[in-house]
Amino acid sequence: MGELVIHFDTSEEFQDNLKAVDFDSIVKAVREKLGTKLATESRRPKPGLEDIYRFTGDGLVELMKVPNTKVETIGLVIFAFDPSPALFGSIARSTGIADPSVYLSKKQYRKYFTRTREGYRLSPEGKVWILDDVL
Repeated sequence: MGELVIHFDTSEEFQDNLKAVDFDSIVKAVREKLGTKLATESRRPKPGLEDIYRFTGDGLVELMKVPNTKVETIGLVIFAFDPSPALFGSIARSTGIADPSVYLSKKQYRKYFTRTREGYRLSPEGKVWILDDVL
């Protein structure tokens, strides 16, 4: 039996240390080990967006209202994963776009996306784009 310990002295330190824990990979490892024996609750969409997307049992995003363009679809999926970074494979599987990097790296769209060690996030400008133009 194991346990997850998070050391902290202040609430700010607790929040920083909590952000450093990759809970998605912990859950993934447990799922791989236990398979269907583990029942976990799917993530919930952001409030007010329940009719736009939902999370599947395997942690992917299922869009109920698909945007008009592929780049908007990619942006919406990354927005759904926020505040967690979206892994490249999760973006591809959630959008059905075989190679999302075509859009993620295209010069005209780079301002919307930020690549991190953990995956992809929306830039502040990207979040405004999704909220104002895509949704």
